[in-house]
Amino acid sequence: MQPSRKQRVLFLFALALATFFRLSNLGGPPLWGDETLAAGAQYLSLDSLFDELRNRDSIKAPIDPPGYHLLNRWFHPLLADPAKAMFTATGRFFLRLLSALSGIALVGAVLLLVRQLGERDRAWLPALLVAFSFYGVYYSQENRPYAAVALTAVVSAWLLLRLVESADRRLVPAYAVCLALTAYLHYVAAMVLAAHLLVLAASYLLPRSEGHEWKGRTWAWVGLALGAALYLPWLGQTLNLAVRPELFQPHISEAGGDVPAAWRMLGAALLHVGCGSTASLVFYAPLAVFGFVGVWRRERLGALLIAAHYAVPVMYLAASGFGQFFHPRYLIFIFPMHQLLAGWGIVEITIASANRRAVLRRRPWLVPAAFLIVLFALNAMALGEYYRYGIKCASDAPAFAEFCARYIESF
Repeated sequence: MQPSRKQRVLFLFALALATFFRLSNLGGPPLWGDETLAAGAQYLSLDSLFDELRNRDSIKAPIDPPGYHLLNRWFHPLLADPAKAMFTATGRFFLRLLSALSGIALVGAVLLLVRQLGERDRAWLPALLVAFSFYGVYYSQENRPYAAVALTAVVSAWLLLRLVESADRRLVPAYAVCLALTAYLHYVAAMVLAAHLLVLAASYLLPRSEGHEWKGRTWAWVGLALGAALYLPWLGQTLNLAVRPELFQPHISEAGGDVPAAWRMLGAALLHVGCGSTASLVFYAPLAVFGFVGVWRRERLGALLIAAHYAVPVMYLAASGFGQFFHPRYLIFIFPMHQLLAGWGIVEITIASANRRAVLRRRPWLVPAAFLIVLFALNAMALGEYYRYGIKCASDAPAFAEFCARYIESF
């Protein structure tokens, strides 16, 4: 069923909002430490880049697999003077452009996933939440892989559900490449492969949703196997970091087996799927619960897939003896799933309210409008703090430029 004109207009509004927030002042704030490491990869030959990425003792090495750095080289020819890209607003704009475009495309990807899950009339609503989310804007304005991880995680989920439902083997290469790309963008994002493996295995124990035929599971297994095969060249590096987390980041072992500390760290990651404040969690968490119930009613396999994105990091925490933790940004692939569930929760509450109140049945826009106003206000406050911080960073630009200049000399 094709979307109505109203749905198209609302989606285009969400897309325009996402574009405005993600491109506004994109090149303004100076690059900070990790962004500088990623920018430094632009100055390395491919051989040197791979050597540095494998050398965890090197100051030049970004803390990521090679995927993002290879993709970001496409924007390198757009830089008028690559050697000075870090020090000019135009240069920083192009260095961060891949992340910004990923954040904008994420709005469309969430819309596709929601429609695949069975909600077509209000699929624009979760997409709108992604558009003005502080967390989404923040990482769409960094020269780092997190926005791209969120995008490929959602596209991978959409391709999996579509492949299982349609058994269209033409989707297999796209699914395999998207899964592998997700893992190549960030080490922790390899958990997305584990989530898909878990879901496909569990699907044989799961009763089918009404109106859904899972006739393409065999092709989904083929795509998953191909995606894992594409990741094999970097699997050894990932496993090395998994068993020796101090190589990944020195402070990753701070939890030190302290279970409460480990859970607090995981809770901080989940907190950031809202807009980084406890007030936002009060609204987002209940909405996500309502949303999960709604997704489960429509498409159980999709609900299980979303749940697996939350479950796999918890399982890894438990397997590590609660001796490790994840910075919130490492679990960026949870962010779009949480926004999807929160948006779906608003849909469920809207439908339930319309069935009970005649006034809400006549004006079905009242409930979602109220939720959107509150959530937009919470995110706007966080965005205000973010932009003020960006202005402060810009005022410190001369001192930071001196640091960047010394860094570039090391190449």
